[in-house]
Amino acid sequence: MRRAGPVGQASSARRRPVSHRGHGPDTAGGEAALTEIRDLLLGGSDGDPALVSARRTISFGELRGRLDRTVEALRTLTGSGEKEVIFCFLQNSIELSLVYLGAISAGQAVALFPPDTPVHRKRLLVATYRPGMVFQRPGDPDSYLRESGYRAVGSAVPGGTGAAWVAPEPAGGVGADLALLLSTSGSTGSPKLVRIGADAVLANATGIGRALGLSAAQRAVTGVPLCYSYGLSILTSHLAAGSAVVVTDLSPLSVDFWKLVHRAAVTTVGGTPLVHETVLGGRADRLPPSVRVLTQAGGRLPQRLLRAAVDWADRTGGAFHCMYGQTEATSRITCLAADRLADKPGSVGTPLPGGRVTVRPTRPGRSEGAIRYTGPNVMLGYATCRADLARGREVDTLDTGDLGRLDDDGFLYVTGRSSRFAKVLDRRVSLDDVEEWCGPVGQVAVVATAGGTPIVVFTTREPDTLAPARREIAGTLGVPAAMVVVRRLAAMPRTAAGKLDYSALDQMVDAGSG
Repeated sequence: MRRAGPVGQASSARRRPVSHRGHGPDTAGGEAALTEIRDLLLGGSDGDPALVSARRTISFGELRGRLDRTVEALRTLTGSGEKEVIFCFLQNSIELSLVYLGAISAGQAVALFPPDTPVHRKRLLVATYRPGMVFQRPGDPDSYLRESGYRAVGSAVPGGTGAAWVAPEPAGGVGADLALLLSTSGSTGSPKLVRIGADAVLANATGIGRALGLSAAQRAVTGVPLCYSYGLSILTSHLAAGSAVVVTDLSPLSVDFWKLVHRAAVTTVGGTPLVHETVLGGRADRLPPSVRVLTQAGGRLPQRLLRAAVDWADRTGGAFHCMYGQTEATSRITCLAADRLADKPGSVGTPLPGGRVTVRPTRPGRSEGAIRYTGPNVMLGYATCRADLARGREVDTLDTGDLGRLDDDGFLYVTGRSSRFAKVLDRRVSLDDVEEWCGPVGQVAVVATAGGTPIVVFTTREPDTLAPARREIAGTLGVPAAMVVVRRLAAMPRTAAGKLDYSALDQMVDAGSG
């Protein structure tokens, strides 16, 4: 098999819209479409490494064979030939990668959730969407499945250890274009999911590959859970480019993770601001020598860490990419080229190939406004019930809910979340800007009370260390110092993806705790 070149160069001529219509096992046209999906997602030569774990390495050739067997197993177990939705509550692993890639290649839709999802939420999700199959870790509570008539069928993945459960009868009615379902950061307490098509998955993978210049020479690591769009994009973009991916559920905040990075000769590490707080804030000189590329997404990086990133790149010749995206865009919207990091500080770059970003001013005469995105990786729409899975495309232009501006060169700067503003004594205040002002003293989190007054600065340091920043904030805003309250926490609450959990902080403020 011919080795694929960098993504965007090898397969652009044969790209065409991919649909799961007529995907059944006896449909020749459907078989051809599914083969195309598999081939586009796996860009490496048969003998090249594809998936690497602490115990084994699977080549692209072996992965293709395993996917073929997984596809057949899934078709046999779902039984009816109807398109179904498959739920996965699995940790980062080769098995989860096989289930995800196998489900899409089989023309099924797959939904990915954290493995430690509470049972009450699993019960709600299963009751809401009635999936045809459910995968979870062996030994995890299964009463919610038994109550709904599901039966255990073993692993269902060649060489896998996860427990698979099959629905008592097919529910049907899954849309032809639906390939992926993910939760959004704002929907963790409800059954609301993002509906993503196969075309969007492919466009996102190839777009990231072109933006980063990926090829078979790179080797990535799953430092972000695959159930989150950023983590999943690391897997799909590198496999599509012919790169190997080291699959692990170790945290990038652990020593064992970096030992694995060193042992496996990982070249590319992606992470949220929390990860780069650790890496750039004190570990950059101790990064394994194989690491040449760092990517960042999942929140705004403070200026002091951006300066540290520029310094690391200058000293080592490495590349640091700031990225911006949302689950509703299948992950990435923009990427900042590494050679523009120094002269475009704070920018998240330009849109992925095929995408377009516009900014709609929220006030006359202002360059800042609401960020909107149009591109091939935009979601189909949302789902809140089983019937929604049958719906087609309902969104062409994504209103991100973020605020930003475009400079004269078309580079995007995200200035805040539309919901991250407060009125303090009739002054409109960006809570993200306040966090930035506190940057020199370390990471803080800023929220507002229900009425916007006062604003509350949470820190893990002694409150007295923020006294100068508190006075500066009050002076900058032109409000009394009493309008800025500092509270100390033992640790910042975070989501499973490593982002600051502002909902939890809001609840602390509402409850008067902290």
